[in-house]
Amino acid sequence: MANITFLMLPEPGHLLPTLRIASGLRSRGHTIRYLTIPQYRGMIEKSGFQFCPVLERVFAETGPNDPLHEEGISGLRLGKLLVTRILFEGGRLDNELVKDLLRIPSDIVLLDSSLSQRLRRPVEQEMRSRALLR
Repeated sequence: MANITFLMLPEPGHLLPTLRIASGLRSRGHTIRYLTIPQYRGMIEKSGFQFCPVLERVFAETGPNDPLHEEGISGLRLGKLLVTRILFEGGRLDNELVKDLLRIPSDIVLLDSSLSQRLRRPVEQEMRSRALLR
């Protein structure tokens, strides 16, 4: 069976609809992993899927007063804050996302359409450089 990784924008409207698809795939014997931010760990594991953290540096570099650590922050607000940072930091965070994605053994990766446009070229470049190192 396949190792399938989901990488969606960290907003409930992007993550929640995929849980039903992931459940169907798991029922067919596939291994399902979600690559997402730490705030969604509980939801992913409670749903019975493997959680793999993404963008840990973004959270490690922020102080306790940073809105990303706000107690009880809504998923929508958290997602908007994080997406704003991804857009602001541009390629730097894209490269981190690619490294996080490629460290997970995956046969199939399901990417949020808004991320696939941003990450397609960096993923291709990283895959080419890895192939050259073999």
